[in-house]
Amino acid sequence: MSLAGAWCYRPPMKLVLVGGLGAAALAGCGGAAAPGCADLPAGLERDRCYHEQIDAMPAERAAEVRAIAERIADPIVRGAAVSSWVANHGAEVERAQGEALCALLDGRDRSYCQRRLSSPHLRRGAAGKPR
Repeated sequence: MSLAGAWCYRPPMKLVLVGGLGAAALAGCGGAAAPGCADLPAGLERDRCYHEQIDAMPAERAAEVRAIAERIADPIVRGAAVSSWVANHGAEVERAQGEALCALLDGRDRSYCQRRLSSPHLRRGAAGKPR
């Protein structure tokens, strides 16, 4: 069976076309050979990769979002990743999970994150628009 044209994500921000047999396509998409963010050199490139992973995660995976956010070394990238995720999914997660994410941030980023969790008019609905 051929899966010509199967698209796979490959950090940073590159899409790679994988063709051929189904097994080859699957190995390219999720097998051990596919590099992950941890395989990238430490620094901004790795942090951006983690940011992209966080952006793609649904609300049900809030604990994983926190674990990935803890790996982001750059506080600006971490703040952007967590704030963006909370803005998009804050209404869907338990208060304690949201607070745990906000606790990863400092200063104004933490205050902004906490406001997003506690202010209904700042939360985003299913269409991505403020309610």
